[in-house]
Amino acid sequence: MKTKKNELIMTYAQSIGIDTAKELITRKIKAAALEDKEEYCEEEVARICGELMKEGGLIRIVAQTFLVYLERKMRRQIEKAYQLREEFLKETTHRIFTPVSLIGGYTELLLEADNLNDDQREMIRAIRENNEEIQKLVNEVLEGVEIEEMDET
Repeated sequence: MKTKKNELIMTYAQSIGIDTAKELITRKIKAAALEDKEEYCEEEVARICGELMKEGGLIRIVAQTFLVYLERKMRRQIEKAYQLREEFLKETTHRIFTPVSLIGGYTELLLEADNLNDDQREMIRAIRENNEEIQKLVNEVLEGVEIEEMDET
């Protein structure tokens, strides 16, 4: 997540004026040993806010408020990423589970056939064993998703 320099300036400008805010932010960027640029990552913003909190008074309160705002923003992004991950895992495992189940069923039917030689039976058994391993992996992923969902509630 990036924060624009103007967003920082405007946050402080509401309490101290635009020109003073620009000057203050520029000083604090230098004090935090950061490059003056248009966007900053979370760590850089935290360092800038840390420098701003040294000012005390209203500036300190604004810095703390801005950090809380950034934390909430990051939390929403993390929650969204987590939801996307969960949806991806569920969709992927279910899309894999169906064909794997079909393969398992067909291999069992093939093994019951009377017209197979020993080599053919061995190949079908190998398919069945590998398919069972894939089923176990898919089940483990599904169980992991379900456990995570239960932990959230």
